[in-house]
Amino acid sequence: MLHRVALGLLFAGSLTLGFLACGDDPAGGPGTGSDAGTIDGYDGGGNVDSGPIIIQRLDETKQTGRIVRAESSDVPIEGATITIGSNAAVSGAGGTYEIVAPRNSRYRMSVTAPGFLKLIEQEWTVNAESFERGDTALLTTQSAGLIADLLSPPRDTAKGMILVRVSAVAPCDSEEGATVSVDPPGNARVAYFGGQLPDRSLKSVQKGAAFSALVYDVDPGVEVKVVVTSPRCQQVTPHETGGARYTNVQIVEAGDVLAYVRAFLRDPPDGGASDAGADADADAGP
Repeated sequence: MLHRVALGLLFAGSLTLGFLACGDDPAGGPGTGSDAGTIDGYDGGGNVDSGPIIIQRLDETKQTGRIVRAESSDVPIEGATITIGSNAAVSGAGGTYEIVAPRNSRYRMSVTAPGFLKLIEQEWTVNAESFERGDTALLTTQSAGLIADLLSPPRDTAKGMILVRVSAVAPCDSEEGATVSVDPPGNARVAYFGGQLPDRSLKSVQKGAAFSALVYDVDPGVEVKVVVTSPRCQQVTPHETGGARYTNVQIVEAGDVLAYVRAFLRDPPDGGASDAGADADADAGP
């Protein structure tokens, strides 16, 4: 109970929707144990401290953004390392960065900084020459420890964690009552959020919660898909919003590393199978 009160005080008045683990306006994981693997053969060159980026190749995009604290999005993080494939960048005094990413190919990114949990983003694709990623927020190791203390049974630190946010996209009117799992399931467990904290009494997603679920004890190094089952809507993947096209694929790492996945619900068109490929909703940000 003491830890729940402490965490509530820590986040009170400062945690905004979409800022516990990563910036949500908009959003990968490592390849096989590396910081942030890429798919489809892209292996761009590194660009740490190499000056302003000028894109000269049709298979590259310039991604920009800002790294901030999860507990307060007004506090930027200087010196965070952003990694996409073999490319890396370091955030400046204002938390801002720019990095070369693949264009028209799926990729993931990771972010690390001293005193914060490593973040592994989900897989996405960008088709434009530039991509404004927005804010990406990191959770302090102190806050992560308090959250871990609310899990029952406790997590296995030899396994991985995925923080999931489920969003309803029109005409789906709510994420309420949805359940979250991973495929393949392994021995993964799920804790649902009530407000800003995991609540062991909850058995499904709550409408309006800061985040939907924490899937923990996920097998590391194994590609898994986040599966959302809803009583009123169907999961749609891939889904395009905010200039990026998101899948539900993730690969976690063991230990104090937090992976992140946005999942989207929408009524299936004409009662058929759900497919976002031809029906992107740019206004339905995570």
